[in-house]
Amino acid sequence: MLIHRINVKGEMGFEMVFGKTNILLGENKTGKSTFMKLILYGLGTYIDNFIVEISKQGLCDYVELDIELKTGFKYKVIRKLPYSDTVIMIPINDDDSLDNENMDAKSIEEYSDYLLSQEGYDSQTVSYGNNKKATLRFYFLLRAVFVDQETTAYKIFSELGGKDKDYLNSVSLIKKVIIESLLDKDNHLILKLRLELQNALAQKRDVNSNINYLTTLIEQEINENKDYSNDAEKVEDMLKAIIEEKKSITESEIQNLANLQNVRNEKVELKILNHNKELLEVNDKLRALKLEKVDIETVFESVKNELEQLKKMLLARQLLTQIPVEQCPICLSPIMKKPQAGEGCPYCNQTIKENDYDNISKFKKMLEESLVEADQAKEGIASETSDLENFKVSLESSLLEIREEHIKELKELRSPIEEIINSLKIRYDELSTQYSKIGVFHRNLVNKQKLVKKKGDLDSQISSLRTELEEEEKNSMKDMKNIVFWQNLFDRCLKFIYKDVNKTYIDPEDYTPYVDDLEIRQNSSASLKVAARLSYVLSLFQLLDVEDADINHIGFIFFDSPKDKDIELPKYKRFLQKLNESEKGQVFLTASITEKEMYQEIFGQKAILRELYENSKLLNKLK
Repeated sequence: MLIHRINVKGEMGFEMVFGKTNILLGENKTGKSTFMKLILYGLGTYIDNFIVEISKQGLCDYVELDIELKTGFKYKVIRKLPYSDTVIMIPINDDDSLDNENMDAKSIEEYSDYLLSQEGYDSQTVSYGNNKKATLRFYFLLRAVFVDQETTAYKIFSELGGKDKDYLNSVSLIKKVIIESLLDKDNHLILKLRLELQNALAQKRDVNSNINYLTTLIEQEINENKDYSNDAEKVEDMLKAIIEEKKSITESEIQNLANLQNVRNEKVELKILNHNKELLEVNDKLRALKLEKVDIETVFESVKNELEQLKKMLLARQLLTQIPVEQCPICLSPIMKKPQAGEGCPYCNQTIKENDYDNISKFKKMLEESLVEADQAKEGIASETSDLENFKVSLESSLLEIREEHIKELKELRSPIEEIINSLKIRYDELSTQYSKIGVFHRNLVNKQKLVKKKGDLDSQISSLRTELEEEEKNSMKDMKNIVFWQNLFDRCLKFIYKDVNKTYIDPEDYTPYVDDLEIRQNSSASLKVAARLSYVLSLFQLLDVEDADINHIGFIFFDSPKDKDIELPKYKRFLQKLNESEKGQVFLTASITEKEMYQEIFGQKAILRELYENSKLLNKLK
């Protein structure tokens, strides 16, 4: 990857175009470390400690990087400050114009994974303890190319993960994954095969344990039940036989229940049916008689009232006509004579009919005869009702006797069938218990057979994995040439910087540097530790210049004020001379402005050099 430009925008910002070697010289607190952090931030790292102007005052809105990937694609990447989980990627055309139509927004993880794929790195899942796993991402690799004055020397690489990414501090993870990725040593398949072999062996241990457990259970069951067999097919036949017997019992029980339901006396049932029918007719007649009685009583009362009114009227008429009245009670006029038939009544002027007395007498007689008839009808209905009630009681009593006799007869018939059904149920329950017990035994036999087969498959898989792993480990020895190249570069670089060193070595297993037979962290000289750290990272970077080395380095390297960390000026100057020898890749270096002449002397026109002062810091007010 090549970084062509950085542009920070907002109320404050700056812009720089980069070349092969880029040196930023400045006084303290002028923005040198901020410069490095902004580049790393644009490449997807997590930065927890930006300066106040960025983190708290928010004077910088976002950072832009123009990058060119190994695949040849160019992008302008934009990430909001001081923190964002999203990166905007805009393709850059060959004429340096932006292809805004194909703009894409990616999460940090997606962005890092995309950079990995474009830079030719395989995606890997890395275990880092406590059964935790992390995915190799591009910002992991940046640990191998960034050195600052704050990181302890024995760690060699700086911490770019942020406080929530502390597992990145695992030195073993760095050595086994990141360095091998840069060396293009394809250990991924070997690690995968080893993991698969470990899993297969663990599975085999579990399978053996389960087989032993089931074997013990099966042997115990066979000892307790002589009918049991070690043959799963024979046990399955036993289960099938039980199923068939249970089925026959169920069918027999159903048939017996049907027979029980069909037990009956047709004559008794017909007699009960006739009684019920006759009882229903009696109830209907009783209801009709009650209604008729109510109607007669209503007529009787009506006739009786009418006769009473007629009697009162006749009595009043006789009484009035016998009183000697000589004057009209209304007008007091003298009454000369009694009215005759056909004449008008002197009081109401109504014509008096000749046969009026006869008609009234006949009507009275008719009413009296009607009362007698109604009374006789009531007596007849009462008598008939009483007879029907008695007959109803007789029918009900007879019906009850018939039913009791029928129930007694049914009980005598039901008892033997119920005993048969109960015995079948007991046998059915016995078979169910037996089936359940044999079923467990059969499942154990089947599971044991499956486990034995699985064990055979695992044995075959383990043998195949071991063969493949041995082959891959033999082939991986060919990659040792890159480690040898790196060891030689590290040796020459450290001995050039630190003249007192006699012997250096990088362990090919864990990539730990040794100086004069001591692991670097065990050395007491702080200056030697710094020199070893610088040589370690620089020699890894300079593998790009080795013609026969087949590596996949990121392609750039960062040194943030390395002089400020316990190294004498002569030694540091020799480090710069070694750095200047690099032919390939891109270098970013920050340092003190007080040593400007030394940088000009060593790098000359090869470097793009920018100076920072108290009155002209990195971040300036933008118009």
